[in-house]
Order: sequence, then structure tokens, then C-alpha cells
Amino acid sequence: MSLPAFVAHRNIWNALYPFTENTEAELSAFKDSKYHILGSTDENIYSRTDLYDVYVNVPAAEVTVAPHAKESMTMTKTHKDIALFMVQLTEKKGFTERDIMQEITRKTKELIENLRILGKVGNGPLTLQLNQLREKDFSNTLEAFLLSLAQAENFVVID
Repeated sequence: MSLPAFVAHRNIWNALYPFTENTEAELSAFKDSKYHILGSTDENIYSRTDLYDVYVNVPAAEVTVAPHAKESMTMTKTHKDIALFMVQLTEKKGFTERDIMQEITRKTKELIENLRILGKVGNGPLTLQLNQLREKDFSNTLEAFLLSLAQAENFVVID
């Protein structure tokens, strides 16, 4: 399965750079982007924590969270439920990769729809007011996750 398949609801191709050189000229283009997925064979990119929140070293089978992103990457019950859901999908007999991706896409859309219910849908952009989120009395970690999700899905967040 490819990484973009996990975000089928988004046009991720504009943020996907399968091969990137470790040069200032090339990397400076990504510093201010909202999100991006970079591929590189240069191990020195690992030391450039300003370029990533999560670093995946495929050959070593290691995942590293950058120090500045550790707090926002804390797992909640929601994360664990999603991880369990994904593991259970892989264990289903007769399920193909396509079936798994369709189920993950469905689950992702369900999560975003629940966020939309918290927010305001009108003629303008999707809006999430922080006080609406705080009224739900979620844990700080879950609240931070939902806020990050809202921002990633281009909700306008109002304080």
C-alpha cells in the first residue's frame, strides 16, 4: 500500500515529493508548507528536524517523532482504536489491500464527519470554534488531536 492511499479523501499529490535532495535550495520550499511527504536517500535529512514532525527510516524500520512534535503526537484512545481497527482489517480473511484501503477511507471520512458535526457548516468554509471543542470536555490530548485534524482538513479555527 502506498502512503497517499491512506489519505484518499485529499489531493495529496501536490504535497508528495518521492525523491528530494538535501540541498538548501530544494528543502527551503517545504519549510513553510502546511504538510508534505518527502522521500530521500540522504540520511542527513534526519538531523533536519525543522523539516518534519515524523521521520520514517524504511530500511531500519524506525519511526522518529521530532522533539517539537512529541506533545502533539501523544496517542489517545481514539488513536489506539484506529490502530486496532487497522490491525483487525489486516487479519480479515479474504480482504485485499483494496478492501483495507476502502475501509480506512470510510473510517477517515467518519472521523472527519464527526469533526464537522462539532464545527459549523454554512455557506462559507468549515469552522470550528475552540469553545465548542472545549465544551465537550475531551482530554487535553484528544482536544489537541481534533484541533490538529481540523487544521489539516482546512477548517477555519476560531479562538
